[in-house]
Amino acid sequence: MPVSVCAMGPRRRGGAACVSFGGSTGGDAGAPKTGWFEVAGDIISPAWTYEYAGRTCWGELCLVFGGDRADAMRLRGWELRRDPDATPAEASYDVRLAGSGIRLGDTWAQVHDAYPDTVVDGGEGASLTIRDLPWPGFTDGVGAWRLTGTWDFEHPHRAPADAVLIRISAGEGPEPGCC
Repeated sequence: MPVSVCAMGPRRRGGAACVSFGGSTGGDAGAPKTGWFEVAGDIISPAWTYEYAGRTCWGELCLVFGGDRADAMRLRGWELRRDPDATPAEASYDVRLAGSGIRLGDTWAQVHDAYPDTVVDGGEGASLTIRDLPWPGFTDGVGAWRLTGTWDFEHPHRAPADAVLIRISAGEGPEPGCC
């Protein structure tokens, strides 16, 4: 049965920050993978509004929780991302954005058709990012939404024909700080 998850926070330009995911396409579809847990006093942790943060993932879908106490954490956002450390035996789910059907691996043309206000832009290390998003997202140090490929400074808002979506986020989450 498909499940929908929506991020908290304001909606912009009528977009709903929700994803739907259904059955597993392989691997162990059992319990979620628990990710990091941190306390704001840790100087190497990403900084954000809440003192406590946690992440729980099912395949490419990760839910981000935060709060002032460990026992008071609430859903603050979500992200879809390709995990470079995943093995082929790990579960993969059919996760799509509710309403548009966009998912990881879709082309820039498909993303732009679904969200015409979006624009390709450059990110850290000449990565490709997407800006003017339909709702607030959070960066992983590169961008809230990302594409494969390399940013071309001579054509700053053009993506290569083979660029595909590798990260989407909504709501809020810890973002890497600087220095």
